[in-house]
Amino acid sequence: MIDYVVYGLPCLLAPYLLGWGLTALLLPDRLRGYEAWFAPWIGMVQTALVLMAFGFFGTGVRRSWPAAVLVAVLPPSCWLRRRREAGSEPAEAHGSFFRPLDWSL
Repeated sequence: MIDYVVYGLPCLLAPYLLGWGLTALLLPDRLRGYEAWFAPWIGMVQTALVLMAFGFFGTGVRRSWPAAVLVAVLPPSCWLRRRREAGSEPAEAHGSFFRPLDWSL
């Protein structure tokens, strides 16, 4: 039973973490409440596209996964910098990230 948690939790969290930045940058304001739903899908697509692009050059996943993580880390850092320059705190401007999870409780 513990094996399911040890292997399953990272598999569930990875798409959320990889897709959060691009979701925060590209999602329109009217869909901000659904970011928790869009984040894993965008994360999976973003990772697949990066790994596929490196695959066309003959690079395997073992060598190209750092690039996929870098592509996932750059959008949130750009988003945070843009929010700080605009003068609003990221937590206040982005407080609705887990709203769909709140609805299910």
